[in-house]
Amino acid sequence: MIEWLKRNIQGDKYIWLIAIILSIIGLLAVYSATSLLAFQQKGGNTEFFLLKHFLLIVFSFIAMWFAHKIDYKYYSKIALIGLYVSLPLLFLTYKFGVNINEASRWISIPIINMAFQPSDLAKLSLIIYLSSFLSKKQYDLENIKTLIMPFLWIGLICLFIALTNLSTALILGATSILLMFISRVKISHLSLLINSILFSSNKFV
Repeated sequence: MIEWLKRNIQGDKYIWLIAIILSIIGLLAVYSATSLLAFQQKGGNTEFFLLKHFLLIVFSFIAMWFAHKIDYKYYSKIALIGLYVSLPLLFLTYKFGVNINEASRWISIPIINMAFQPSDLAKLSLIIYLSSFLSKKQYDLENIKTLIMPFLWIGLICLFIALTNLSTALILGATSILLMFISRVKISHLSLLINSILFSSNKFV
């Protein structure tokens, strides 16, 4: 088993370790938090949600294994597709989202009878897109024209997420700004983005 792991598991071992630790913590948190729900819906079967979450973790690590085998250069193209897909999904969530825990941030998948948050796809796609863009354009970031597309994507994604989840939109906007700041984008240019995000957020407060 150990030899198989050494041959097939590549990448940063600390990232794998962090993912495992967070998964274990999440598993314990789900077991603790769903005890009341188990008594209400499953007749006291507290292991149901624990097993369900464990299986999701297993499938997630399988997906991670396949994902880490793909050349990272392809992810920039996949991320752009993810951004295009995210916009209509976020709008559908706003209009027809499933209400879970008093929040309509979910879309139900009929066949497998599960729900997911399109904002998760949007967040991941945006961060990957920005990382790729800033890496490719690192010597041309002083030109404001170069930054029009990333600014536009940040504004659109944060705006659509804010329709159902303002706090997530603000955190994503702040993360995007921090990423651009680390990439040495001018403060004067970032201030335009910050003002637009704050202006948009005021519409939802």
